[in-house]
Amino acid sequence: MDPTAEALMLYREVERLYLGLDQIAQAAEDIRAHKNIVIRIGTVTSLVRPYLQTAIREVIGDRKDVPLIVDVENSRHIWEMVEKAQYDIGFVYRRQRMSDRALKLRQMPAVVAVPPSHPIATKDVCTPDDLIDERILIPGRNSPVRIAFDSALSTAMSAPASVIETSMLNCCHFAAEGMGVAIVDEISTRAANAGLVTIPFSPNIPVSYYAIRPSGSHRIAIIDELVDRVMFHLNSDVPA
Repeated sequence: MDPTAEALMLYREVERLYLGLDQIAQAAEDIRAHKNIVIRIGTVTSLVRPYLQTAIREVIGDRKDVPLIVDVENSRHIWEMVEKAQYDIGFVYRRQRMSDRALKLRQMPAVVAVPPSHPIATKDVCTPDDLIDERILIPGRNSPVRIAFDSALSTAMSAPASVIETSMLNCCHFAAEGMGVAIVDEISTRAANAGLVTIPFSPNIPVSYYAIRPSGSHRIAIIDELVDRVMFHLNSDVPA
């Protein structure tokens, strides 16, 4: 007996329905296990190596079912992308207005970083007046700590000889090449691993790192693990 046209149409509709339900069930299982779901991460430069890189290796390792996008951007851009839910997690510097969903990872005072041969390397503390004749290496104007750095430098008897603005990690690398005196933090100097000497900077300027998530986002275990591991490494072997 041959099925009627109506019976064939019904069969196709039922088949499509059950295939759709199977796909939904599989998608739900993938979400629970975070398989084949792209994780989108935004991070400031100083946290890429060794902190985030090590955390990703520890948490994801050889898993091939966890696609990643890791964008290295300035804090302002990362905040904007997280607020638009374009990133699942962002690693940023503290800004003036912090949301309740921001998790502090580490806070440290700013330091001056120079090669061991630099005259400033022998100082116990470095002040803005010690930098009058120096080229200063400081984070760019998109960095939340820039306002505090500018405010401190404005107290000197005269301005520095010149300024180079770039990321704090690049400040360290330029300083290592003798291009100037970097005002950064211990996290950045450790990331640069460029053999720099650090001297406490006065006045005290806190530099804080945070993990931020989109508003209303669901907790995802693998992202929680990444944040935990980044925090662990930020708080390991770095002076308080």
